[in-house]
Amino acid sequence: ENDRSLELKMSSLRFYNSLHNCPTNGGLMTFARRPSEHFLMAYIQFLKFPGTEIDQVEYAREFREPLIYLFKLVSEFIQYNVVKQRPVPVDGWQERMQSNYPLWPIRELLVNAIIHRDYQSKAPIYFREFSDRIEITNPGKELLSKSSTR
Repeated sequence: ENDRSLELKMSSLRFYNSLHNCPTNGGLMTFARRPSEHFLMAYIQFLKFPGTEIDQVEYAREFREPLIYLFKLVSEFIQYNVVKQRPVPVDGWQERMQSNYPLWPIRELLVNAIIHRDYQSKAPIYFREFSDRIEITNPGKELLSKSSTR
């Protein structure tokens, strides 16, 4: 509602550098159409393997969207492609749905990997799904290695 220019508004949020008249790295990562053109390894590589080893890839997908879209896309991808529910008998004819992995902790770990990664790194964030576990690897450190609860 104020009369400041877009540059001043973006500058106050540190997405734009008024001194150099250009977006900041944070601005590029958040709003650029293709952030990985500016930061080559700024993406998430999802790989699904049918077994317990890194060998034949069953499915692969890259997430290269700007941050304003990335969090929602990754969250939806986890919900519909990684977290799977199945009925488990409770009592007699009653069943309850049980997930192979909890949605929110996986989502939180990926968001942390995105936010806290080193964007100067020469590697993407790896999100790997195996038959018995998932792994999230941020350049320089492993964030999750979980055994299946199946």
